[in-house]
Amino acid sequence: MANYYTGAGASFQVGKETTFATQATPTNAINFLNESISLSVERLTEDSLIVSKTARAMDVMGFSVAGDFSVILKPENIKQLLHLSLGVEDAPTLVPATTGAYSHIFKLIDGETSLPSFTAVIDRKVATPAYTGLKVSSLKLDAKAKDFIRGTISVKGSGKEEVGTLETLPAPTMKAYRFVNGSLTIDGVEFADVSSVGLTIDNTLEDGEQTLGSGYYNSEGQHSERVINLEIECYYNATSNTIRENKYKTDGASASIVLTLESPELIEVGQKHRFIVTLPNVVITEANPNISGKEKIALTISGQALETTGAEAIEVNVIDGENATSFA
Repeated sequence: MANYYTGAGASFQVGKETTFATQATPTNAINFLNESISLSVERLTEDSLIVSKTARAMDVMGFSVAGDFSVILKPENIKQLLHLSLGVEDAPTLVPATTGAYSHIFKLIDGETSLPSFTAVIDRKVATPAYTGLKVSSLKLDAKAKDFIRGTISVKGSGKEEVGTLETLPAPTMKAYRFVNGSLTIDGVEFADVSSVGLTIDNTLEDGEQTLGSGYYNSEGQHSERVINLEIECYYNATSNTIRENKYKTDGASASIVLTLESPELIEVGQKHRFIVTLPNVVITEANPNISGKEKIALTISGQALETTGAEAIEVNVIDGENATSFA
């Protein structure tokens, strides 16, 4: 037998914690592609004027955990990832004129309430560590032509790496969300000549602090004012130039942008699994076309989503067949 292991067949499971940094039992298997969640041991050498050839000791001062993991978004994992990343999930409601399709609305949690924490248990073949007190630092969604919808979730944790136990959980088997048959509208007008869309939600999450009560580990980190950036790659034509002229170059202008992406999986006749990202107030921060050669002239439209008195900065509506919340 070879004296090494491969990543094939590895497992990544998550469970929402009821108490920060207290290991939770995994409830969901994630179809991850890769992960870089790592423990850092912080060591310190004593200062001294005593002459020595090298430092004589390095003492452990604390532990921290950070990293990310990547997934292809599927109907079985998207609600859990949105719940952990945004923080607020409304109770599901039946989609009108359907018998079994349910709407799940996700929004940003306010600045005075903590994001949910979770435990990740990772089967690395030789060992199965459990990382507790994890919170989502950022969520990045990538939708590109001829590809599935991909997500990268960056996390920060309490610093605890414990022995974990995998649960017997079903792997996601539904067809993934994909770029094909998606749609994007700007101010209600279909914007068809789009080749990719990138969305990043940065929770500006602090690391937490080491206190007398926390020992070697970090206290619960708190998010602050979120930053939501959008990037659209499209052809440079009359339609996209209108956005540049009316939204980018005009003071005080903003755009309402709605992105819809779907899976081929049916909930019932006429109802596919899908999710809709609504950004009602996007300030366009860049829209400059350039000629790089004989290829089609492209335009990158970048923007930042802002909240208003009457509307959230972002709202995500997941349509599926479950009359239950993410971690019910």
